[in-house]
Amino acid sequence: VAAGDILLGMRPSGVACADTSGAGGIAPIHSFVELEAALDSAVSTDIELLILRGGQERSSGPMRVEDLFNLSSSAFLECGCGVFQDVTYAAARHLQVPLGCGVMAAESGFVFGPKVPHGAILTDVAGKPVRSVQELAEALGSIRDNAYFECRYICKTKSVARRPCKMLKMSHLLAPLAIWTERPTPDGALRWQCEAVSFREAAMPEPRTPSAAHGGSAGAPSLGLVVFRAPCELATDIIMDRPESSGTKTVERAGVGFLAEPGIVITDRHCVPQPLGDVTVTFSQEETLQAKVLFVHPEWNLVLLGIPIDASKHLRPAWPEGATQRAACGVYVSPGSSLRFVGLDAYGHDVTRQVTVACVALPPPTPTTSPPRFGERNCELMDLADPLPAKWAGLLLDAEGGIV
Repeated sequence: VAAGDILLGMRPSGVACADTSGAGGIAPIHSFVELEAALDSAVSTDIELLILRGGQERSSGPMRVEDLFNLSSSAFLECGCGVFQDVTYAAARHLQVPLGCGVMAAESGFVFGPKVPHGAILTDVAGKPVRSVQELAEALGSIRDNAYFECRYICKTKSVARRPCKMLKMSHLLAPLAIWTERPTPDGALRWQCEAVSFREAAMPEPRTPSAAHGGSAGAPSLGLVVFRAPCELATDIIMDRPESSGTKTVERAGVGFLAEPGIVITDRHCVPQPLGDVTVTFSQEETLQAKVLFVHPEWNLVLLGIPIDASKHLRPAWPEGATQRAACGVYVSPGSSLRFVGLDAYGHDVTRQVTVACVALPPPTPTTSPPRFGERNCELMDLADPLPAKWAGLLLDAEGGIV
């Protein structure tokens, strides 16, 4: 049916054509009220429409008359503060896609939110086609923890034939699965019932065998890029800026950490502000390890992260086993001391530079914030004679390689 056609009548599919006077099962249509009544009486059946186009009568169909209540979603999937439901009639009409072509992301949440926009229709997840929330739950449940998977989707701004593909990361801790279904109760009322979906642990891939030890600059411990991610709903100890607090579902922080000893990485609270979150450490831009928060110091700007010991044995620790623990007595500096800076730039490249201490002083007292948040105590500020670039981060070492 095209715009400009004149609707004459409607008949069940397969009935021979007669005329529009009511013979041959044809229901004449002269007003919108008659059209609505005829469609209501033909729900869940196939019909043909008789139209007048260019002065000629012709039939259009067959076409199925669907019940709008059945086209409304009665189930949705929760995943990482996100909500996913079957494609509804309104969404299919808005995006000009057929019903049953995928699962709509009403709220993308923590796992899908960084790269998949709200309102997108997921068509493939982890290499499997998804056409309902049950199929999506099955596909997500087969992904192992901290594994990356592909996701293809359709959105309003893209062609249906060109589906974007994004790489996402699964987190069993921060993205539990649950299906909510609207079901009738014995008294006839409709109630939402929740059913948890368990993850099926897949086989772990074989770990890569490291070739040789590597670290940052000569004599410096291995430095790693630390990335912290957490859902906004669980970011209880993070001060978010305006873009993060309006619309986004994921908070991300990045910084630098160093390998203190095999299995232990030290970073700061500006990078990892709370224990609950997804943390990864990338060494030399080629090896990314999953980390977990072991300890957050309540007063010092210090966080201990745990990484797999076997995967970190080839890295260069700051304090190897059997070495003298110079950190116990500390390293003292004064104005005019010559130090060496080792760290990473904004792209993760190793950088180093000789620097000179200009002054060491106590920081000015800071007022108590509202709401209260972390403020470092018992610290000193050190100014350098030659300031470093703003996007460099790393460590200061003395002449013997001790960490200042």
